[in-house]
Amino acid sequence: MKYRDFVDRLKAFVDYFGMHSSPERFGSVTLQSVIPASQFDEMNIAQHHQSEINEVNRLATEAWKALVPLISEIKDRIPEVFDEPIKGGWIRSPEE
Repeated sequence: MKYRDFVDRLKAFVDYFGMHSSPERFGSVTLQSVIPASQFDEMNIAQHHQSEINEVNRLATEAWKALVPLISEIKDRIPEVFDEPIKGGWIRSPEE
């Protein structure tokens, strides 16, 4: 049940973020952004972008909250998996 809750919340985040963001190129790096770089003005964020940012943050927070019980269970069942730091990151799939 904990796994299903996490999966559902993570999917809600990914689906929303995927629909309300786009890749932006910054030098040699591509980042996923809610606000297109051509429209970004940190002093004056359009209300619709601010609403999308707030929703992305809310959904991400909910996914993280659902992950905490899973991490606790893993620590209890298999504590040695946390002996070494976890390295990770999000990598955009290559465009076909």
